[in-house]
Amino acid sequence: MPCQLADLLGVPKGKLPGQRGLEIGLAKLNLPFLAEKEGALDRVRGTGVTAHVGTIGRRSGEGIHEEEKLTWGCEPDTMAMLTKLILHRSLDVPIMMTNLYPFILGQAARKHERIPAFPAAPEPENCILVAHCGYLGVVLQSFSTEWNLKPKVLATVNDNATAIDASLPEGPITLSKLHPKLDVMSVAEGGLESYAQYPDSDCRNGAVIRVKNGPALVRSLASHHYLLTTGHNQSDIQMIGNILDFSIEAL
Repeated sequence: MPCQLADLLGVPKGKLPGQRGLEIGLAKLNLPFLAEKEGALDRVRGTGVTAHVGTIGRRSGEGIHEEEKLTWGCEPDTMAMLTKLILHRSLDVPIMMTNLYPFILGQAARKHERIPAFPAAPEPENCILVAHCGYLGVVLQSFSTEWNLKPKVLATVNDNATAIDASLPEGPITLSKLHPKLDVMSVAEGGLESYAQYPDSDCRNGAVIRVKNGPALVRSLASHHYLLTTGHNQSDIQMIGNILDFSIEAL
C-alpha cells in the first residue's frame, strides 16, 4: 500500500522506505483537503513545518510546490515565508531558507552546529557558514545541482525523519529577509564559494558564502533565518520594493 500510494501520487521516493513514502502521500493529500475544508484553498500561498515532523516536512514540499504552486520551507517563520513568496513570485529564481552563521560570531555559532572550527578562508570576517537541519536546508530538487535524501541528523528530530542533502550552484548569490514591520528588506549580495562537511556534527554539508561587509551584515540582520537566491538580485529587489512600498537596506 505505501508504495502504490506514493506511485499513484507521483512522489519520487528516492531512498525512502515504504512507510515514509506513505507519509509523503498522505501529506500531499491532506494539505489541499484541509485548506478546502476551511474554505481557504484559493487563499493558501505557503506552508511551513518544523524539523520534527519527519519525512512529511521534507520530501512532500517538492510535489506541493510543483503541483499546488505553494511556497514551502522548514519551520513556520512567517517573515521568511512572506519574503520567499514575494521574491520567488517576482524574480522566478531558485530560492531557499537557511540559517546564517557568520564566522565572526565565533563559538556561539560553532556550538550551535557542533563543529570544531569554521573553514579556513581569507578575510574570515566577511564569510558566513549557512546550514539548516543538518545540511544546507530544504532545497527543491529542481533548484539543485546535487540532491540526495539522507538519514536525519538533529537529535531533536523525529526518528522516522529524513533530511535533504542538496547543493545550490557556486557563484553569485543574494541574501534577503523582510523585517517584521514590513517596511524594510535587508539585502546582501555575495558569492557561494564552497561547501564544508563536518562528520558527526549538526552540519554535515553546509555552504560558505562571502559578502562585502560581514560586520555590517551582522549588525543589521533581521534574524538568523535568511533567504538565498541564485544570482545578484539587489537591483530587481529594489524595483519590487518600489512597487510594494518597502525600502532596501543594502548590506
